[in-house]
Amino acid sequence: MDELYDILFLENHTERSTLIKDIAKIRKLKIRINYTLEEFVITLKQDNAKIYVIDGMFPKRPDEAAWFYAKDAIDIIRQQKGMDVPIILYSFPTRYVSRIEFVEMANRLQVQYIEKEVDSVSRLFEAVNSLKK
Repeated sequence: MDELYDILFLENHTERSTLIKDIAKIRKLKIRINYTLEEFVITLKQDNAKIYVIDGMFPKRPDEAAWFYAKDAIDIIRQQKGMDVPIILYSFPTRYVSRIEFVEMANRLQVQYIEKEVDSVSRLFEAVNSLKK
């Protein structure tokens, strides 16, 4: 296939994915959303993106529960696409991983962190626009 997307997104929340797809369409951005790590890995082998956006929590396979695989996804992106590709970690703090831990992980992995909250979708697309340039 070898398509170039503006954004390859790993996000397992259907409602948020629909909102993000709608906003991307309005902004004329080509986006592909994957819902599991397994699906994302297949996409990475076939396609490229200007920006990669990773939710903090998602399942490895369709029949599994979501868990904190963000670091795994980021490592796989870097192995397949190189160290310099722009990556955004986009997640809610939870009772398992605090905001501080997400910020520290993002700093350690040298990716941008955007916390999911009420206005975070607009902040996400602002970050995408700044990284696309």
